[in-house]
Amino acid sequence: MIYFKFLFNNMKKEGKSSFIERVVCFLLYHILPKVNPDFDNRYKDVITWYIEYDDAICCPRREVGVDLNNTAIVMAPYNKNYGYWLDANMTIEDYTNQFNIVYISKKDFEEIWDKSMESLGKSGQEKRGKTGSGDNL
Repeated sequence: MIYFKFLFNNMKKEGKSSFIERVVCFLLYHILPKVNPDFDNRYKDVITWYIEYDDAICCPRREVGVDLNNTAIVMAPYNKNYGYWLDANMTIEDYTNQFNIVYISKKDFEEIWDKSMESLGKSGQEKRGKTGSGDNL
């Protein structure tokens, strides 16, 4: 496994959307199933992403997004939330080339993951008896 973090926030759009853009977005939002129903409205506020990347199968396994206050506001996989980067089909080289990634330790990732479970997942964890590991979510 490879663990890293990077700054990223492309969700905030400058300027005003056109009428057609707003209509299309409204229709898609209400027609298509949500991939991240608990967190969709929070992605725009993520400033730093923490990623657990499985180099054996060349894809991310877990992710945590934190806001300006370094508070975890999204995590995946969790319940019905598949994640933002988990289906991005990016290699470690893609992350390295597109973002200024900083490698972190497994311990650092697990600490942010556990904090996320405490702040975001506690009620869901209690309802379903989850242990907090990514494989159980």
